[in-house]
Amino acid sequence: MMTTKKKTNEKPATDKKAAAKTAGATDKVALYDKLIATRPEIERKGDANPYTAVNRNMFTILLGSERQGIRMSEEERAKFLKSMGRRCWRLMAR
Repeated sequence: MMTTKKKTNEKPATDKKAAAKTAGATDKVALYDKLIATRPEIERKGDANPYTAVNRNMFTILLGSERQGIRMSEEERAKFLKSMGRRCWRLMAR
């Protein structure tokens, strides 16, 4: 009996773009962890998407190591957005 390997369209894990993305993601998670470590009373949670929460109310999240969400009061958010030249990101409920 002869066996054959199945062909797949998957690229090997050694792909340069995938390796660079993984390295970048690791760096961003490390920076997020460093930020959280400045406040010992805050516990980082989540593996795939790190977040922080108090009394089950999430106040920071790192999504896909690409975007960070921070919950702030309206006044603080307005100051932050103005100083950073950013717009507000909103999670849309289904």
